[in-house]
Amino acid sequence: MGLMKVLMVVIASAISTSAFTHLCPHTKELVYRWHALVKAGTDLPTPHASQFALDGKLHLQATPNATHVKITDLTYKLYNGILDHVHEHQAHSVPVQIPQLHHVFKVVYDNKGLAVGISTENSDQEFSRNIKKAIATMLQMDDSVLKPVHHQHPHPHCFVLKEHSIYGKFDVDYTVRHHQNGDVEVEKMHDMRDYHHLYQNLVSNNEDCPCDVKPESPLSHVSRKQYVITTREGEKVVKTIKATGILTYQPFGGQSEHQFVFVNQTLELDTVVSVSERLQVQSEHFEDHLTYHYFTDSEDGRIHDVTNGRHVADYDKLIPSLQHMLEDTYQYAHEDHIHTREPDTKRGQLINRVQRLLQTLTLTKLRELHKTLTGHSLRVFHAMLPLVGTKASTLFIKHLIVNKIVTDDTAVEMLQHLPEHIVEPTVELLTQLEELIHLDETIPWNIRKACLLAFATLIHKSHVFVERIHRNLEYDHHIPHTDTFNHQQPYEKYVVEYINKIRSSQDHKVRIAYTFALCNMRLHSIVQHMAPAVSGDWFGDYHFRVMSLWSVGSVAIVDPNPNTVIEALWPVFIDTNEITEMRAIAFYLLMQSKLSHSMVMNLYEHLLEERNEEMYRLVYTYLENVMTANNPCYQEMKIHASHLIQLLPPPSHGNSFSKIYDYKDVRFGYGTGMEEYFVSGNHALIYALKMTSQQYNIQHEDYDVYFKVHGIQNHGEPMDMVLEVLRKKTKSFSGNKDINIECVIFRHGHAINTYFFNHDNLHELDELLDFFTKDSKSVTRTLAHLSYNEYLKAVIPTDLGIPVVWEYLMPALHHNNITITKETVNKVINIHLDYKYINWMHFRHGLTFYNPIADVWQGINRYQSFDAVLPIHLDVTINTQQQSLQLSWKKHSNLQQNVAGFRTHVKQMVFVKDDYNRNIMLQSSPQCKDFVIVTHGKQFRHEYIFQQDDDLTTGHQWYLTFYDSSRYVSNGTFHHVLDLMSQSHPHHTESPLIHFLKSCANFHQHIILLPKPGVYGFMGRLEPSHHHAVSNIDLSLRLHSEPTTEDSHYYTPKTKWSTRATYSVKNQEKSLKTWDINTIVDMNPGHTINNLKMHITRIVPGQKDYKICVDGVKKWTQKGVEGHLNVGMSQTSDGKCVKDDTVIDVTMTGRQSQEQLEGHHKYASCEHISPYSLQHKHSLQCLAGHTTARHYVYNVKTTNVPTEFRKWFVHLWDTIKGYYMPYYVFEDEHNENIGDHNLRVDVVYPMQEQEMNIRMTSPQHVYKLIGVPTHYWKWCGLSPDSMEYSDGFQLAHDLGFVDHCQVELTHYHANHHQVQEPVPTEWTLYVGNVAQNPQKAVYVKRVANDELAVKIVDHGHIVEIVPHGANHQITLDGQVVPITEYHHEDWVFCHVFTQDSHQPVAVMLPNSGIHVEYHHHQVVAVVPKVDQQLHGRCYSH
Repeated sequence: MGLMKVLMVVIASAISTSAFTHLCPHTKELVYRWHALVKAGTDLPTPHASQFALDGKLHLQATPNATHVKITDLTYKLYNGILDHVHEHQAHSVPVQIPQLHHVFKVVYDNKGLAVGISTENSDQEFSRNIKKAIATMLQMDDSVLKPVHHQHPHPHCFVLKEHSIYGKFDVDYTVRHHQNGDVEVEKMHDMRDYHHLYQNLVSNNEDCPCDVKPESPLSHVSRKQYVITTREGEKVVKTIKATGILTYQPFGGQSEHQFVFVNQTLELDTVVSVSERLQVQSEHFEDHLTYHYFTDSEDGRIHDVTNGRHVADYDKLIPSLQHMLEDTYQYAHEDHIHTREPDTKRGQLINRVQRLLQTLTLTKLRELHKTLTGHSLRVFHAMLPLVGTKASTLFIKHLIVNKIVTDDTAVEMLQHLPEHIVEPTVELLTQLEELIHLDETIPWNIRKACLLAFATLIHKSHVFVERIHRNLEYDHHIPHTDTFNHQQPYEKYVVEYINKIRSSQDHKVRIAYTFALCNMRLHSIVQHMAPAVSGDWFGDYHFRVMSLWSVGSVAIVDPNPNTVIEALWPVFIDTNEITEMRAIAFYLLMQSKLSHSMVMNLYEHLLEERNEEMYRLVYTYLENVMTANNPCYQEMKIHASHLIQLLPPPSHGNSFSKIYDYKDVRFGYGTGMEEYFVSGNHALIYALKMTSQQYNIQHEDYDVYFKVHGIQNHGEPMDMVLEVLRKKTKSFSGNKDINIECVIFRHGHAINTYFFNHDNLHELDELLDFFTKDSKSVTRTLAHLSYNEYLKAVIPTDLGIPVVWEYLMPALHHNNITITKETVNKVINIHLDYKYINWMHFRHGLTFYNPIADVWQGINRYQSFDAVLPIHLDVTINTQQQSLQLSWKKHSNLQQNVAGFRTHVKQMVFVKDDYNRNIMLQSSPQCKDFVIVTHGKQFRHEYIFQQDDDLTTGHQWYLTFYDSSRYVSNGTFHHVLDLMSQSHPHHTESPLIHFLKSCANFHQHIILLPKPGVYGFMGRLEPSHHHAVSNIDLSLRLHSEPTTEDSHYYTPKTKWSTRATYSVKNQEKSLKTWDINTIVDMNPGHTINNLKMHITRIVPGQKDYKICVDGVKKWTQKGVEGHLNVGMSQTSDGKCVKDDTVIDVTMTGRQSQEQLEGHHKYASCEHISPYSLQHKHSLQCLAGHTTARHYVYNVKTTNVPTEFRKWFVHLWDTIKGYYMPYYVFEDEHNENIGDHNLRVDVVYPMQEQEMNIRMTSPQHVYKLIGVPTHYWKWCGLSPDSMEYSDGFQLAHDLGFVDHCQVELTHYHANHHQVQEPVPTEWTLYVGNVAQNPQKAVYVKRVANDELAVKIVDHGHIVEIVPHGANHQITLDGQVVPITEYHHEDWVFCHVFTQDSHQPVAVMLPNSGIHVEYHHHQVVAVVPKVDQQLHGRCYSH
């Protein structure tokens, strides 16, 4: 016993005047009947539990400062199943054969009767001590409850004080009631204030991202004790004690299953006898607290012992069992699981079972097991090993890598997963792993790189682990918080070593690896170390500065000191002289740190003065996307972003952007998302993509990808960047020494791989690109990826002193078999693909407690399974000369290889789990099974088939079904689920495709998680038709475009496209059913007359061909737009359309609306947002807004419309009407003359609003949709047509296929370059197709009063704009043209913004595509990007 502990006992003895011993007379021995019940179960949908009960006696003897306690006559019962009170009482009592539980222990008190510690036998193991600490927690009472009462208390009185308990030292709320008969009733409730004690030993493979809101806790806990104090023989004694503790688990915001672990203890006074023999602790082990001992540390590298010495592993049985399970893991993954049978839970949980058992092996046993494995079982073992997380498994991985026992790819895969799962990343373990970062060059660079990245991540994990230990000590013992950075000192040597490697290496790929390894460390000292590197003091090139900023920013955003992120990143962001790449990365990292609201609002002042178009667009689009994000972690940022967006004008120029695509399930709260940003910098292009997931208001980063490409000319969108890189790859690199590609892959926020390519090593990409560049190539790959999507495990004590483990274990196996061959013959490319993808996710989550009495695990878990398989057997033929593509899906000879689909299932089970299969239940409850499903019974679980079809058109049979379902499921509820998955998300800019993909992601996550309570499964299966002999399905596409010599219209040349698509279902070469679609699109120069012809033919042998003929035209006129569409359908034997069978005829006219004609409006896209905002660059949306047709009338005439088409139209209308029911208005009658079988549809687009009004008039009724949002419909073509600007022109501007040159008096800004050069007084060429006498050009000169004039040349036509007083004068081909608002000629469109006090002018030349915005002191030229070199000052930099 330590000196301090002895001193504490002596002091307690000296000062004790009152204690719980006053409730136990010193000359008496109190004998209590002790009953303890522990059960893990649920009440929904029917009560089930796995439980054990203890019965025995507690003997109490008091001394002045302590109470001695002895447990005797201890027996237990086990039960597992439905709680019906009949089967429970049939359980037999079994004597407890654990001698140390019967050892005497002593509870020591202070002078107020509260426990200050416990003395137990030295030979007691920790599991025994924990149970005794739990009993000691009950045996204490503040002495104030025994003070004499001088008057009757009609009401209880309460007070709060701190007590030692099994959970630590916490506040306890006392409620004392004095009864008339002299009894005193005391109720004590543990008030733990927060959830820290539930998660203080949490092990997770993920790290939480900064978030605006507090996380939800799916766990909750209460502990309560009741005492009845009575008088017996003149002495105060405790008559009864009832202690209860409940730990509950309610995931998905309480909308799913409810699980609990309930602990109930009852002490009832049995006898009071005189002390015949004093109870004594023979060899005392004193602890000055009652806090639960969570686990016994392992000295041999195994997982720490949660059983605290009670359970002993039997390796003779364990290793053979693991051999079989590893082999079975591979076999199970490749079996057919797409069926409606209940999943085999035992085999489905193999990954979790193997991982748990491997944690119990020592290093010696791991080597012994490894030697016995071969083939598939060995590969599974290698994949499982980094997921184990013990010291033994970690050192064994080091052994495998250092001694080159595993392949390079396996070694890298191990290292990438290793840091996430290490349970105790101590400093000592780091020391043992140092060899990994000192490997010599005989080890390939990819492995050495993975080692230094993994080791750096492990440093961060170790620091967090040490911090958590200190936090827990401070929390449990109420110690004041200490300085965080003191705990970083053991890791400083690694920081210095990595930095020295960076500074000493001349190899850029080495610098990248070590710099992003510093990102993984996230230690505060890195900020000071790397500050000179960020400022450019170490190396001059900007590449290293950008990387260094990553290392500093990664530390700053997680630093507990909020000033660090401001000091490290804010100066870089606001420095307008800094390059765009640095500023953009600084901004991104600042936003990841969740800036305070004041700092976010400070962005406004800086954005007002922002002259960098790329930075402005990046920041604006980020704020715009945050404003509409669904992720709760943006809750506060959304408010601030909304404020800023209201004040800032939208960007008109630039290519950089930030986008967020995410969703949050409206009922269950989970969600996933994708964030991307693109930076068009001064020297390079940067693109980054981040995948996130969110649950319980906790966001995790799943995977991130970061690209930086230097040395390409095309500063456009990300796709342009990819195409440019591929273009350079396919050419000779002798003259392309400027290429520089950096790529970093992140997992869970940490870099796991880095890549660097330049002209010296770009040939390393050949293996990836050769398939596209070589005539013949064959690739065969088997790619298997095993990891935990979620791994959460927390040990939580109970009121009986036994451990509960909360687990959320979600392993995922992704297995890909790929065989692909390519042959090129006579410029015809033939590709054959055999591919099979397997996804295996069988996971469980719930509560499990260890029963040390029977040495078994008991609990309740939710077992969920998701299996998916996708086989593809495909032939592809590409004929570049004929511009044709043919796809042929083949039927595999092995029928199982043709099955595609998914199966998902969920069930909740209570269980008793014994690693050694001792049939432990037979001793107590032989009628019980080890695993029991929580359900009313198998007879109440049914199958519900929703869709089932065997279709010749697809050549497949498919069906969707709910199976093994305890929930009644109808078609209505099924379609309701589908409606939820396609819910409208608030992203006002998203396309229907993005909406569809987000809805699919929501649905996919829903069928994996299956959050609704109950037992049920859902399956979708697709396989070749059983009724039709289909061997293959062919799809051929052919595209032909007629060449044009007309080049006067840059964006809108004369175009004629003809396409033919044929879809054929075949049995060998015999066609069973064919659809043939032939389409011709013909557009004149300027695209003012567009013609469409389409013939659709269905061919079935033995039947007449069914033909649909479509003939349409759309014309632009001076007044608006006109159109005509004719649709004919008929059965024909000669393949021709018959005009008499025309069934639908539509005429359309589009004009300006009455609102436009009256002129009492202001174009929202043209006005200044705020008087303090930037000078507004007039967007193309503003210009188009002046010339749009906003009132459309469609007259529809129908003849002989087939019934099936009428039904389809009615169904479509009902769907649209139901979706927009709040906007729907019905009128029963009208006075308009509408013929039978005719229809009139009016569509009006109100000014300043993103909405439309639809009025559909039939012969009898009027149907209206008022104010329907257009953010989806515009992607389907329902948007106002500009009468001057073509869709192609608008699209080119939106996609960034233009250059911007902004000319001012003293300087000009062109494509990221600002040149301080004043405008001369003579006409000076700023943009031209040639240097001398250009056909397309923009000239600028300085005139009086320091103003500017502009001249635009376009194929012989000339536009001049010069200041004229407060306004300006416009000359077209030598003639002054007075323009009140806009002027339209065949070759030029001019607009004067009369509503602006400065009346700026916009000029667009539709032939050349040049677009100029003119202000007296500024000229902005927007020029199409072309392949040839342009000239003039804007292109001289």
